[in-house]
Amino acid sequence: MSSPPVPARAVLFGALGVYAAGLVAIEAFWSADLARQLCSDVNGPIRLYALNATLSAGLLFGAALLLAFAASAGGARPRRERSFLWLQAAVFFALAADDRFLLHESVGVKLGIDDAFVLAAAGVLELVLLAGLADLRSRPARVRRSIVFAGASFAVMVVIDACADRLAALPRLTLEDSAKTCGAAWLFAFAWDVARAALARDPDPGRAPVP
Repeated sequence: MSSPPVPARAVLFGALGVYAAGLVAIEAFWSADLARQLCSDVNGPIRLYALNATLSAGLLFGAALLLAFAASAGGARPRRERSFLWLQAAVFFALAADDRFLLHESVGVKLGIDDAFVLAAAGVLELVLLAGLADLRSRPARVRRSIVFAGASFAVMVVIDACADRLAALPRLTLEDSAKTCGAAWLFAFAWDVARAALARDPDPGRAPVP
């Protein structure tokens, strides 16, 4: 008797966990310089430079495209739902562009503030969108979990970034970047579920089916 297939989500996050553990181990036990090259911003000459930033930006770009597809595909949906999906696509695209092109660092310099506060402001904006338009209570539990875990991962990233000096004894860089990549992966999982619902021609993607 054949065993049941392993869910794609379990494979994704299992692989991500192994990858993140490898990054942290490189910084903690082998070479902080190599970890810095892998987790740095996308601005360098060597092979695999900014590997992690490329991965997280790719996941966010993918999530933005999936949500844009979900907003435009399928049957008629309430304006509130369509607005939420388009705004989420825009937010995810902006986060991906920020990760790839160092936008929040530039904004922080121009405003004369720590760039962690720019990221925190983006998080507040996302909470406003979720509270005002998402109607999370009517969505399946796996969709709500994806959003909660993504928010928790990005919160960990912001806290590590803001407390960098106090965490100097830890492999701070890889912990911060691993949290960012986990957050991006959870956002991709959320977008994937919404897009699948739209592809199935659900008139209200992401919501639980009516009995």
